[in-house]
Amino acid sequence: MNNEKEYDYDFSTDVTSGDITPHRVTSFLPYTFHRLNRILEDYYGCKLEAVWQGYKANRKPGYKQLYNIVTIDEGRVICSNLTLDQMRSIFAQMDYPLYDEKSAKTTE
Repeated sequence: MNNEKEYDYDFSTDVTSGDITPHRVTSFLPYTFHRLNRILEDYYGCKLEAVWQGYKANRKPGYKQLYNIVTIDEGRVICSNLTLDQMRSIFAQMDYPLYDEKSAKTTE
């Protein structure tokens, strides 16, 4: 039995053509809350709203603040109960840049 697979596509042409500029897509980037909000507003017309978890909820061990993604126009909830770390992972995998023109510039 022959285990070799025949492919119709020539993979060597993509690598040697010089048209590809490789870059690394990471699984997590440390976006700030404000950067995540700007990504949602600029690209999707949405914003983040904090979820009320109860009085003194942040005193429990393992507490994470939860957010809903809400449309700006209608106020409709698109996605609920996300943490900032979940959104950081999602947007990093979608290859959004960590900084934009509104991000704070550090002087060196």
